[in-house]
Amino acid sequence: MATATPPPRTATYVDPQAPGFRWPAVDYDADGVFDRVDHCPDTRPGCKVDQWGCSHDSDGDGVCDGRDQCPDTPKGMAVDENGCQAGVSALKSTQGARTCPK
Repeated sequence: MATATPPPRTATYVDPQAPGFRWPAVDYDADGVFDRVDHCPDTRPGCKVDQWGCSHDSDGDGVCDGRDQCPDTPKGMAVDENGCQAGVSALKSTQGARTCPK
């Protein structure tokens, strides 16, 4: 009779529902969702994800929630990599503002 092999000592997480006998869990995009159930395996670091590992973009500006420093950007506005209107990210970092201009 075969016995289960324990996970390696270096395993950070163990996915108890993985096929096999408790193989070490894998989460290559580090979004907190095991690759076994991750429907979006290339999520950018810092994005908030749902139970399937897919990011959200509440204001529809193309920058995921969690990375978006201006979460209430008006529809259609061009934004930088931080989700803010051009120049707003620099202004926020120098002045410490917590809200974005409308």
